[in-house]
Amino acid sequence: MNEEEAKEKRKEDLRHQQEGLVGEKIVRDLLRHLGIPNFQADGVLKNKEKYCVAEVKNQEMYKKSLNPNIGDFDGHGLPPYQVKARMEFHEKTGIEPYLIILEKGTNIVYMQSLVTLEAGRHFDTKGRRQRRIYPLESFKHLELPDHIFKEYKKLMGEVGNDVRLILSFKGD
Repeated sequence: MNEEEAKEKRKEDLRHQQEGLVGEKIVRDLLRHLGIPNFQADGVLKNKEKYCVAEVKNQEMYKKSLNPNIGDFDGHGLPPYQVKARMEFHEKTGIEPYLIILEKGTNIVYMQSLVTLEAGRHFDTKGRRQRRIYPLESFKHLELPDHIFKEYKKLMGEVGNDVRLILSFKGD
């Protein structure tokens, strides 16, 4: 497969993912309408013989320097309602939720159990897009291998705004 064919295949794959995300959103909306609580796990992983659910984010780091009145550290996080849903799931099932962050535009991945993160330092931002932020040192730090980082940059460059469109359907 040449480069042009590979690019077209990736675009086709993204279109299929977008269709799937739309379908998943409709089903979540229907379940909420019926009064059935639900959330979507981004992945299921096996860690030391135990299955876990993963919440994956592709986002920029929260920087204290840009928000001097909120929090006292740089970090990463997710909306408080997602924390609540995943922690309730953990309490009822014993299945541990993990937060995995791909720091946008870098090869850095932050990963940690949400149970561990919640037991440590954190704060909630205010406003329309609230986030619960955890300090960077609370996460395990990984680096994407070069071949995966190269593919990440290529995909982000090819789809640009389409990624935001696809992710905007994701909801929770």
